[in-house]
Formats: sequence, structure tokens, C-alpha cells
Amino acid sequence: MNDGVPLREVLKLAPLEQARIVAGVAGLDRRVRYVNVMEVPDILAWVKPDQLLLTTAYPLRDKRAALESLVPRLAQRGLAGLAIKPARYLDQIPPAMLEAADALAFPVIQLPLETSFDDVINAVLGVILNVQALRLEQSATIHRRFTQIALAGGGLREIALALSELVAHPVGIVRPDGSLLARSPDFGEQGGSVDPLLGRHSPRQPRLGYSLGAFSHSAGKGIGGREPNALKLSVSPLDAAEGDFGPRWQRFEGDHGEYDAVVQPIRVSDELYGAVVVQAEPGMLGEAELIALEHATTVAALRLVQERAIAAADRRFQVICLEELVNGHTHDRSRLLEHAVTFGWDLGIPRAVLVAEIETNDAGKSTGMPADPTATQRISHRLAEAAMAALGRRAIVWERSFGIAALLAADPNRPVLLKECAAEIQREAQRRLPEVAVSIGIGRVCEDPLELADSHAEALRALAVGKRAQRSGQIWLFRELGLDRLLVSCPEAELNEFCEQTIGRLLAYDVAHHTNLVQTLETFLNCSRNGVLTARTLFVHYNTLKHRLDRIESILGPFVDDLDRCLSLALALRARRLRG
Repeated sequence: MNDGVPLREVLKLAPLEQARIVAGVAGLDRRVRYVNVMEVPDILAWVKPDQLLLTTAYPLRDKRAALESLVPRLAQRGLAGLAIKPARYLDQIPPAMLEAADALAFPVIQLPLETSFDDVINAVLGVILNVQALRLEQSATIHRRFTQIALAGGGLREIALALSELVAHPVGIVRPDGSLLARSPDFGEQGGSVDPLLGRHSPRQPRLGYSLGAFSHSAGKGIGGREPNALKLSVSPLDAAEGDFGPRWQRFEGDHGEYDAVVQPIRVSDELYGAVVVQAEPGMLGEAELIALEHATTVAALRLVQERAIAAADRRFQVICLEELVNGHTHDRSRLLEHAVTFGWDLGIPRAVLVAEIETNDAGKSTGMPADPTATQRISHRLAEAAMAALGRRAIVWERSFGIAALLAADPNRPVLLKECAAEIQREAQRRLPEVAVSIGIGRVCEDPLELADSHAEALRALAVGKRAQRSGQIWLFRELGLDRLLVSCPEAELNEFCEQTIGRLLAYDVAHHTNLVQTLETFLNCSRNGVLTARTLFVHYNTLKHRLDRIESILGPFVDDLDRCLSLALALRARRLRG
């Protein structure tokens, strides 16, 4: 923000009343912040932007070329104007100098001979200091107003109301996704309508030296319960890279015509928290209003950071409570119901525990979790967001080290709905995280929330089946696992010992003799010990099959006519497949 005074206002001062604008009239809105006097030919080394340069032209009186090139060089340096007293050392101001001033909109002021530079300097600095003092006083008043709101615990609504009063225009505060956080009562109203800022946006020339943002309309109820008719803020990578913190003028096309607004991004470091939007046409906000907008944005940023910190602490406590619940550490029903009321959990309906784990994908193949813990945490967070988007804002979802967990609302008689919810989570995760595979295990439905620990254990067992089968990106319902859920419940060492005792010798024989008798045995058992069907399935002659079965019995002992022995072999083969 420029602290100077427009040059046209400076010319109204008493020492400059007799001055004449001889060129560059179009530049009279240039602002003056400093005054300098030219006493040396190399003055360019000593000037700076927004200066009014006073001179008698004495240092350049015999250098016509340098005098004619002075205006372009001063304009290039961003000076406010040149005030010259030509009567003593110049016959006239060179015409080329005046032509350049008109072309560059750089004011050249001719001073009478009797004008005192000291009087001009004192008068200009005096008015600049007065303006600065007034601005500081206004800023202090505005600062006190918003500080009182912050100290009194006021929220975004109080900030929006105070800013609307100070700038005399409607004000809204929005999230990065454009949904409204707070607003003044008249924000978004035009002729009784509530949608003047809502609609397609059209770019407008930037004002105040800042680039344009982009708003668009988000109609209808969005995923996760987003408010309808929400302003949507989109910041390009260029904006983020440049760290654009300044206000931007924006024009919108709504159902009732075009509307203008000033958009002030709310940023903390490089993170965008939202924006303050003032419904006003370009040029309607003066410096005092822009100061108020800046202070309001700062206080809003502090409030949003505070709310985010509180929300993060609240989420951490929720995660602790949920982990205690699903791990069977919660036994006090009254305490559980108290937490449910506090956090808005509906535990009065049947629910099932869902556990989702993530693995990176390489050409469709699972390659395990990322080695970087930060990357893993980021992926888990985005997976949780995907689950919330798929299930709705009121879903009970929380993050874990390698994925997420959720309590799904369920109908005990319609388990297919659980699969549909899980599939929706996978689709949303694939859209947001194409580089990972999401495997999901779901336990059985529990009507009593204190029994959710059983559902959680079942969800983990369902995932264990998927891991042992080395199949990523699948959905496993515990109630549909059948025999597998019994096998995965067995201790690993005991299951390994059972497989070794039952089919270990046959596995060793295949390795030593480069045969595949294990496949023959498995096919024979899967075909209900039907030799003809088994031979057809293996594409071998029936006599060849009989020879192989005889060889298998010589290794493992008789089993063809022993149902119990066949059951043990089938269980061992199934456990072997689960173990991969």
C-alpha cells in the first residue's frame, strides 16, 4: 500500500499555487512520498521511486542530450514527477523533454523564479506526514477493533460483521473449497436474491498490482455434505509459488447480472486457509478500507489456525477413544455414550468395523507401504478424506499408521450394503490416490457398540486372509470367508506344523524330482475324488492319473478311500494357499 499523496493534491499547496503543468498531465495521480533536489549531473544514482524531483537544471545546462533524456530515465526509475525552474539557467524547457513527458504520462511542472525549494520541501513533507499520521491513527483504531474481537473470543462471524461495518460493503469469509464460513447479513444479496456472487466467473483486469484469482459456482449438495451455492476458490500453482498474499479484484456472472468483489486470500506461510470476500466494485475501497481488510484477514487467519489446532486435538482424542473401543478397552457404557454425544457419534444403530490398509502400486502390483513415514502419514490422511467423501461428513472414520478404520452403519440382513460402501471408498481413493492399492476387511455387524471389538478383530482377520493370498486391492467380509476365517484364526506356528506334518513330504518330493504331484492331489480333492473328472481337468490319461495317485499314496500313505484323511489334506492345501 502506497503511503504517499497524489501529485494533483501536492500542487494545491501554497508554495506551488503558481506552478504550471507543462507536460505529462495524465500522470497527476502518481503518488509523492519523498522530495529530492537535483544538484549533481549523476542524480540517477540518488533518486528512488515516488520522489518529486526539484531542479534548476543547472547541472545539465550545457548538456542538451542529457537534459532531453532525463525524463525517460526518471520515469523508468518510478519517480512521481519533475519540478523545474528554467528561468535562471535555461531559455526554455526543451520540446523533446516535454514530448517524452506526455508520451510517458510523467508530469513536468514549471516553477516560477521566485519559488523557494525549501518552502516546497517543507510543505510537501508536512502533508505527507499528516497523511501518514492519519493513516496510522486509522490503522490503530481498526487494529484495536479486531484485537478486541480476538480477545473477547469472537469468531469469524464477528470478524465479517465488523469488517462489513468498516468498509460499508457486504463481507463473506470462505473456505479454500469456496463454501461459506461466515458472512454479514447482506452478503450475497441483490434485489432480494442471495446469489449475486454465485455463478461462472469472468476475469477482470487486476487492480492494486495483484493478480486475479478464480471463483466458480458449486451447485447442489456435494459429496460430504458441502453447502449448496458455495463460492469456490481455485488458486493456481503460480499463485502458490509466488506466495500471493494481496487482494484481487474479481468479477462474477450470476443469475441477476455481473458483480464485483475484492478477494483477499487468507494464507499462513504457504498454506491457503480460505479468503475474505468484499462485495464491492473496483475503486470503491479506499486505503482505510483496504487497511481494515488486511487487519480482518490477519485476525481471521489467527482464528482459523486456532480452530484447526483445536480440531486436531479433538481428532486425536477421538482416535484414542475409538481405538480403545475397537480394541476392547472400553467397558463403561455411560462413558462411551458421553463421548458419543460429545463427538456426534450415532452408536444407537448397528455398526460394523471396516479396516483399510494401503500399499503402493507399481503397474498394478502391490509393492508394500512407502518407506517414508511422512509419505505414509500423508497417504493415510488423504485416504481418510476419501472415505469421508464416500461415506458422508457424519461417518465415523479415523486414521491409522498404514491406513484407516471406520464404523459403518449397517443392516444385519443386508451385508451387501457393506461391500457397496467399501467399493465406494476404493473408487474415491483410486481417484485421489492412483498410486496406491486399498485392501479392505470388514467384520460382522454388531448391535451393541461394546461388542465392536469382536467386529474389529474379524476385520483384521479378513485382511489377513487377503495378505496371505497375496491379493491387494480386494474387499473381504469376515462372514463370507467360510473355512478361511478358521484357518487364519490359528496361530502361525501351529498352522505351519500342521501343513508340514500333512503334506510336507509331498512338497519335498516335488522339489527333489521336479514333479507337480501337489497340483494333482489338490485337483483330485477339488473334483470330489472323481478320477475321470480329475484326469479331464488335468488333461492327462486316466491311467496316468492312477499312477500319480499311487505315487502320492506311497509318499503320504493311503488316503483315497479315507474321508478324514482327505479332509486333513484339503485343509493343509488350503492353508498352504493362504500362506502364499
